[in-house]
Amino acid sequence: GIGIGLQASTIAGSIINQNTGSIIGANYGVGLAGSTITNDITNAGLIQGNSIAGIALVAGSSVGGSIVNQAGGSITGPAYGVLVSNSTMGGGINNAGLIQGNSNAGIALVSRSTVGGSITNQTGGTILGKTGISLDSTITLNKGITNSGLISGTTAAIINAGTVTNYTTAIRVASGTILGDISNSGLISSSADYGKGALALVSGSSMAGAIVNQASGTILGTIAGIQLSSSTLVGGISNAGLISGHYTGALINNASSISGDITNSGLISGNMALIARGGSSIGGSIVNLTTGSITGAVYGYGTGLSIQASTLGGGITNLGTISGTNGISIGGTASGGSYIAGNISNAGLINGDGYAGISIQASTLGGSIVNSGGTIIGSNTGIKLNNSIIATDITNSGLIQGNSQGIRSLNSSVGGSIVNELGGTISSGFSAVAITGSTISGGITNAGTIIGTATTGIVAVGSSIAGSVSNSGLVQGGYRGVAFLSNSSLSGSVVNTGTIIGGHTGVKLNNSIIATDITNSGLIQGTSNAGIALVAGSSLG
Repeated sequence: GIGIGLQASTIAGSIINQNTGSIIGANYGVGLAGSTITNDITNAGLIQGNSIAGIALVAGSSVGGSIVNQAGGSITGPAYGVLVSNSTMGGGINNAGLIQGNSNAGIALVSRSTVGGSITNQTGGTILGKTGISLDSTITLNKGITNSGLISGTTAAIINAGTVTNYTTAIRVASGTILGDISNSGLISSSADYGKGALALVSGSSMAGAIVNQASGTILGTIAGIQLSSSTLVGGISNAGLISGHYTGALINNASSISGDITNSGLISGNMALIARGGSSIGGSIVNLTTGSITGAVYGYGTGLSIQASTLGGGITNLGTISGTNGISIGGTASGGSYIAGNISNAGLINGDGYAGISIQASTLGGSIVNSGGTIIGSNTGIKLNNSIIATDITNSGLIQGNSQGIRSLNSSVGGSIVNELGGTISSGFSAVAITGSTISGGITNAGTIIGTATTGIVAVGSSIAGSVSNSGLVQGGYRGVAFLSNSSLSGSVVNTGTIIGGHTGVKLNNSIIATDITNSGLIQGTSNAGIALVAGSSLG
């Protein structure tokens, strides 16, 4: 039975259920099969189907206007609140009351249905179901989904396997609440060159769940693919498909927070592909898997991964490719820098085509930089520290390379050691390891290859190194192998069991101090001058 049922029939007008009215049917509250309503279905009371759906449009039905559920209204069914199957709506679905379907979806659009307007959940509106809103792969929703109320699903809040588009924002949560995941295996897109992302949580919104973009999913925006602004995501972001925006693929902005991880096995792209800024926080880690690519532009401020004046509770792990003008940029503003609690670990490729592979500016890394057989390349510098702190080590067993410096520390501190392991290479066109105005607390150890083609393999300028410089591999510079310059100090020894070669000098001290000794059982060579040279008031022991 149906409360109001139309079979191959037409109503030239609307169905209006007022706030004192109830429409209840055994199957559907309101059911259309091959039928037409020229205007709206409006509810301020109760529309209920006891076995299937509150409202169902099926089998080629059409509603010329919208389904409007006003404040205080309820549209409920054990499977669906609103079901639109192989049918057409000229308008949209507008809810300020309750739409609920328990075993399936609050709102379901399936089987090549067409909805001309948007799905809008207003302030005070609630959409509940196993899935809050579900679109199958045959659906195109051109006016998007907007939520300022509550959308909740026990499986997911929103599932899209079709197409959701809108000029400004395809799925917009503004001062709203999402309980459950947003899962996409279709297309979510916006095309405006202003406004928010294609999928946006803004204006104090909260979401308890994950944003999941599956392998077949695309989230595409002009400003951003995904945007959080002044909002909270109690969960994470997982991408196996494409997330892209002209400005940024994913933007976490304006003191937004994500409690979980950001995991990528697909492609995230944009001028700045993935950026957290403006006092935002990510509680977990950023993990780029083997098949993952985080790709920023190679001009201007283009960056693969950027953390600016924000915090990351875990670390950054790259097994795939991260690239841009800077591959990874960690920085801050005049009001403060960024804090990364864990390690930056790389076993893939981090490429800074325009400047640095990894750039850390006015920020703190609570762990280490660990390059485990991976490649970190910068057109200028492989790894650059500027006014920053690394709590523990910089360790390399792969390749770190820059045209100017492989590793450069400027006015910074490394709480542990710089270690180039057996099989590791640190190379540059000028100085391979350059320490300027900095402190290294645990010394420098090389068992691999360190080459500065034009100038120096390892150079300290106005810096303090606690511990020793130990070499069992090759350290080579076009001018000097190892140099301590401009009032630098080494609290331990230079210990060489390998090879240190400079085109001019092997080991040079200029106005600097080595507290103990230089011990050699290998080769220290200055090709055109001296193997070891102390000048300008330098001292040894």
